Amino acid sequence: MFTVDDISIRCVERNTFSRGELIYKVGNVKHFHTEPIKKEHRVKIRANIKGNNIENFDAEAVVDEITGSIEKVKCSCADGAKSEELCRHCVAMLLEYIRQRDGSNMVAVRAEGFHKRTDPEVLDILERFALEKRAGYIQPDLTGQVKIVPEIEIAVDKTLDVEFRVGIHNLYIVKSVVTFAEEFIKGAKTKFGKTLSYYNTISAYDKDSQNLMRFIAVSESENVKKHRNLQKRSILIRGNLMDAFFNAVGEGQVTVTRGMDTVRLNVREEKPNLLAMVFKTPDGIDVTMDRQRFLCGQNYIYFVGTECIYKVRRTECEHLEEWLEYSSIFGRTGVTIAEQDIPMFVREVLPELRKVCNVQVHSNFDEEQYLGKRVKIRIYLDSPEPDVITCKAFAYEDGSEEGVNIFDRYPPGSNADMQDAAVAATRLYHMFNAFDPEEKCPVLSDSNDKLYALLTEGIPIMQELGQVFISDEIRNIRVNAAPKIHLGISVKGDFLEMAVSGDEMSPEQIGEILARYDRRKKYYRLKNGDFIRLENSQISALTEMGQKLHLSKKEFLTGKVKIPKYRSMYVESGLNELYDLDTHYDDSFRRLVSRVKNAALESAAVPEEMKGVLRPYQEQGFVWMKILKECGFGAVLADEMGLGKTLQVITLLIDCKKNTKENEKKHPSLVICPASLVYNWKSEIERFAPDLNTLMITGNAQEREEKVRQAEEYDVLITSYDLLRRDVEFYEDQLFECEIIDEAQYIKNHNTQVARSVKIIQAGFRAALTGTPVENRLSELWSIFDYVMPGFLYPYNKFREEIESPIVIDNDEKQLQFLQKMIAPFILRRLKKDVLAFLPEKIEKNMFAKMDGEQWEIYQAHVQRIRMMLNEQSDSEFKKSKIQILSELTKLRQICCDPALLYEKYKEESAKTVMCMELIKNAIEGGHKVLVFSQFTSMLKNLTQHLEQDGIKYYILTGDTPKEHRTALVDMFNDKQNNDVNIFCISLKAGGTGLNLTAADIVIHFDPWWNVAVQNQATDRAHRIGQENVVTVYKLIAKDSIEEKIVELQDKKKELAEQIMESDSISSADFSKEQLLELL
Repeated sequence: MFTVDDISIRCVERNTFSRGELIYKVGNVKHFHTEPIKKEHRVKIRANIKGNNIENFDAEAVVDEITGSIEKVKCSCADGAKSEELCRHCVAMLLEYIRQRDGSNMVAVRAEGFHKRTDPEVLDILERFALEKRAGYIQPDLTGQVKIVPEIEIAVDKTLDVEFRVGIHNLYIVKSVVTFAEEFIKGAKTKFGKTLSYYNTISAYDKDSQNLMRFIAVSESENVKKHRNLQKRSILIRGNLMDAFFNAVGEGQVTVTRGMDTVRLNVREEKPNLLAMVFKTPDGIDVTMDRQRFLCGQNYIYFVGTECIYKVRRTECEHLEEWLEYSSIFGRTGVTIAEQDIPMFVREVLPELRKVCNVQVHSNFDEEQYLGKRVKIRIYLDSPEPDVITCKAFAYEDGSEEGVNIFDRYPPGSNADMQDAAVAATRLYHMFNAFDPEEKCPVLSDSNDKLYALLTEGIPIMQELGQVFISDEIRNIRVNAAPKIHLGISVKGDFLEMAVSGDEMSPEQIGEILARYDRRKKYYRLKNGDFIRLENSQISALTEMGQKLHLSKKEFLTGKVKIPKYRSMYVESGLNELYDLDTHYDDSFRRLVSRVKNAALESAAVPEEMKGVLRPYQEQGFVWMKILKECGFGAVLADEMGLGKTLQVITLLIDCKKNTKENEKKHPSLVICPASLVYNWKSEIERFAPDLNTLMITGNAQEREEKVRQAEEYDVLITSYDLLRRDVEFYEDQLFECEIIDEAQYIKNHNTQVARSVKIIQAGFRAALTGTPVENRLSELWSIFDYVMPGFLYPYNKFREEIESPIVIDNDEKQLQFLQKMIAPFILRRLKKDVLAFLPEKIEKNMFAKMDGEQWEIYQAHVQRIRMMLNEQSDSEFKKSKIQILSELTKLRQICCDPALLYEKYKEESAKTVMCMELIKNAIEGGHKVLVFSQFTSMLKNLTQHLEQDGIKYYILTGDTPKEHRTALVDMFNDKQNNDVNIFCISLKAGGTGLNLTAADIVIHFDPWWNVAVQNQATDRAHRIGQENVVTVYKLIAKDSIEEKIVELQDKKKELAEQIMESDSISSADFSKEQLLELL
């Protein structure tokens, strides 16, 4: 059936539908007529559409009720005459057809899956953007050629009346600046005369005119909105608009009307060509000036000369405006300055005049004799009451003992040069926070900040200004250097104890300073009124370190501070950077730090059964975990996938059993892993450590509870994350020697029940195994460390505020280094390229499959649907529908794989399926074994149908494969004698981790996943220890699709897991609406 969606899809311009909808809703579809076409499911429709003015339009079209197609579209409007594209009148007619066909009062215009449509005004803006980009090739002969020349007339009140001429060779007067601005705002066509017609876009204008066009549009925007003053030919310019206008002109030209004449003037930012002359007369001096008009803007004064308009910054002639105004009237005849006022003119006005004029002083006038003698400044500081400082300052002429208060008005007629006094008064005034009008002096009161600045910075400045006299009350306020700090660090059980003392101060006083320290302040004021300098001091460095460690201020007051033992390495590192700090470490602290620092390099007795089994780097990993365990810490073993983390942990578990003393109660260890790896852990322990008594916690709830009760009879218990979540209450009273979580990214979301469950378990040592400690965001790292050593990275809200947000949002390098320094001792990561030089090469190839035919059409239709959904949603709607949109993106990815995953009736071939089958056949012919990974199990099942059709045997592993069968499948595939089955199809989620499939040397990733780390984990099922051949990895990507964008995202995030141990930046993985649009 023909629907609203069929109309919407045919609208090429995105606002055509909205405009047509509006015409339809207001009832402007008239003389409506339909005519069924015989023996067909098609209908011919005709109607007359009322336009916005008196004009009417005839529209017609043929619709197919079966296919939904629209044919033979015609309309008498300008848009309809261009082609068979739908115009707004045809849209309105077709909506009326649906209404009458369905017998409804009003068509439900919003089609299913769509939301409110973009406002026509907004769509105008969007079309404006598109027109700007197309203008260059729509009108190539005009681009950059049109110029705008302003014509100005200066009024008596110093306002400008500006008209504009526009053209290329011939210039045409703009008869309506409002219409001209509206055409530019809407990107409409502008016509001048018979020869000039162009789309009014910014690219049409030459470089000098573009800013003028923008100026016209901005200044007339209100008139355009309100559709008023349409006959207005000019723009009146004054005040703020003056600067905006001349900024738009730049260094171009303007035409100035002078009476009956016009002249073209350049605009220049330079000193105007003005002449001022000074003559001595018997009674004083006369000053004459060229008479020149000037205009005042907010930031500039504009002098209108005979050849140029000169721009001068107001800051250069701020005080001359009244003088210039007066001189423009009387300057020709001369301005008279009386004899007694000459010193003031010479000192104050003449230097300012020289900034904007060429000043000529007649030989009969000696300005030097009027400059006056420089004065000497005396400054008196006193403290009439506590924390109140007064400042009195006087200027003295040579030989005079009568001073002039520099904060008062200067005596009239004084021949002294008071410039130094004026400068001193200004600088002194800013050192104080009040003014005493009776004493006529500045005052400082109740401000430790101002007082400290006065004592340390202000008085030296005063001494540069003149003589300074300080009362005894002020001299007695001392500013002392920070005391030298002494620290003692010792280990007390699970804590460090830091004892603090200082030279010439009691521990309590030092503690008080540390507790009250404020990094924004440069000082600390003691109770006796003295100040202690804190800038760049040991105290500031020590307190900042304390703040990073979240040490209690109350503890500082006692002189002894308790610090969790897991801060030992950071404390030692931080204190060593304070090179001049007197620090004493006790032997227990030294041993602790030394052992942890060298843990990965120390040697220890490897259990006998593991000698010759472990590689050197695996021995180091075992020793590192053993030492951290003995020191009371946790560990994150983050070796790259395929380096044998499981084997290192098994060695640790053997060591735990062998080193349990006879008089100690033995506790089992607990291994928690994904359900798919439970049997794999059991198998690996039986293979390498048969003496370890191992129990899998499986069966129904009652059976699992009974097994947990028997825990003390075993060395190792193995369970899955999902079962632990359900059984956590069974473990409440059980103590474990070690708790090991494998694939620790399973607890990356700290708010999940799984993450909470692993943190409830009581264990003497906790270790996390993961090849990707960070996949998307720093909160994942926090969650892992919150399990390994609770509290180590603070509560999450503090971590987010002080570490995560500064790093992610502000790219704070300092905080990134702080985080690296904190976690470095407890996280061990080795890469294959560094420790397995013998591992065969891994070759990765992106294989692009081009969709065409029906597959491409289906893909494009879905892209259009999602794009419209996103564009038509507000931010709040977008947030509410994220799950729906991500579901739509998943469908898009499924179409890239094979449209048959969504449409049962789809029978054509999928481009990627064809490519995959070719790779598989070539691999089999070459004697290779192949792993095929896909996120979609339905895609794997489709692929197995093709394999069966071609007689190719295979194994398949998905989430439905029983756990006990997985190990058997892996063993059969790895059997070198088994050459019958060379293909293993594996669900990315079910088999992407924990499996050893080194029999394969070709890996095919049928579809890319958002996070490349997940794909790499899957690849490393083959590229790992035991692999003897070069591994070739084929990544199948649908060309020109969302999959290409996913690969770009992978490239941006592929280093994320290593960034915490390096200096790269970290980015969030949250999608915004804009980012989702970029994927399409």
